[in-house]
Amino acid sequence: MQNDKKMVYIIGVLFCIMPIIETLNGVFLGHHVSDVYRILMIFVVLLFLFVSSDVVYMQTFEMIGVLLTYLTIAVLQMLVIYHSSVPFLSDLKSLSRIMLSFLYFAYFYKANLLGLISQKDIKVYLTIISFLYALMMFIPFLMGSGLATYDVQGSGLLSAKEGIGFKGYFVEVNSLSAILMGLLVFLGEEVLSYIKIANRRNIIVNGFLFLAVLISLLLTATKTGMIFGIVYPTFLILRSLVDHKVSTKVKKNILITIVVIMILAWPSIIPTLSNSVNGLVSRGMYFYQQMDGNIVQFITSNRSNFVRDNFNEMIQSGNFFFIHFLGTGYYSNPQNVLMRRVVTEMDIFDFYFSYGLIGCLVYINYFKESFKNFWNRSKDSVSWMLVTMFVYSMFGGHVFVNAMSSSILAIAYAYFVIDDSKGKEALE
Repeated sequence: MQNDKKMVYIIGVLFCIMPIIETLNGVFLGHHVSDVYRILMIFVVLLFLFVSSDVVYMQTFEMIGVLLTYLTIAVLQMLVIYHSSVPFLSDLKSLSRIMLSFLYFAYFYKANLLGLISQKDIKVYLTIISFLYALMMFIPFLMGSGLATYDVQGSGLLSAKEGIGFKGYFVEVNSLSAILMGLLVFLGEEVLSYIKIANRRNIIVNGFLFLAVLISLLLTATKTGMIFGIVYPTFLILRSLVDHKVSTKVKKNILITIVVIMILAWPSIIPTLSNSVNGLVSRGMYFYQQMDGNIVQFITSNRSNFVRDNFNEMIQSGNFFFIHFLGTGYYSNPQNVLMRRVVTEMDIFDFYFSYGLIGCLVYINYFKESFKNFWNRSKDSVSWMLVTMFVYSMFGGHVFVNAMSSSILAIAYAYFVIDDSKGKEALE
């Protein structure tokens, strides 16, 4: 059991340092830092699943069955639609990122049954990860380095000094936005819960992290991130001020704190955010005009057209029923006459076009216990974090298929199947 505890500790550390690894991956782009990290993660997790405590749970075999199912779907797509190994090999990387959610979930599931992890541990992981994401944004920002969120080159690797917005050294901005928004909600709900019980220490710690993650989100200058970064904190403040469980003294302190933060932030943060907002508005107006004032296209950043085009290509492909049930993979090639697949950047549609109805049902079935418990339990900070990431995935995409965000999703899914009483029984 001591060895199992050490492995859980090591895996926990590996989970928590993910923001640092992703930053190093951006700094040393092309050196596959994150790939090496995830190979190590996968190796240690598989070692835990098949070696620890000399027991392998049925859930682990279910995970293997799911992995084989998606791999079989990818092979069938190669044989039936593309008649080439190029799309299959291209799709393996995307598929491997999605599979991280299944693998990591299996790890948490077994760790809970062995009594080695609790819901409190999950919240500690998320708190540490929040701190490190904010830190990995602030360090390059204060050093005057980092990458721009938007750039004219379209490479996503333009210096922050030359483009619009700031994303540290994180390469994928959509997944970064999804994670920051999810963690912002997690921390905000934690702060509110501690305000209700007047836990000063945790209010200060989580409040500080909330502010740090909020600034990080606003610095990205994404359209959704900017709106969410204004609306959610405002909503949270209003909730705290009208909640009858919050004392009048605490409400006064909240208002004073907000005023102090605004005064302190004005000379340093506000000018940068103002420039980001101006750049975002200019860019938004340009694209709004390019879309002839179509509000649906503008709100979805033209993704609605991608969905329509994919459906049309699916109907005209001659393989409608196959694609409907088994998809075409994440391989994107508008020039491919067999299936001019384009990524819609709306995860629900992308998952359907990639792995069909069967792939969607397999995903839902694997996490059904999490979804069921989420629905039946009273909602807390992790619940609303998961909701936030799911909603964002429908409009921003790159949540299910990105390694960073799929790892965070696995942690959130696991939270809803962890039962501390099961762990205690397993230890007895």
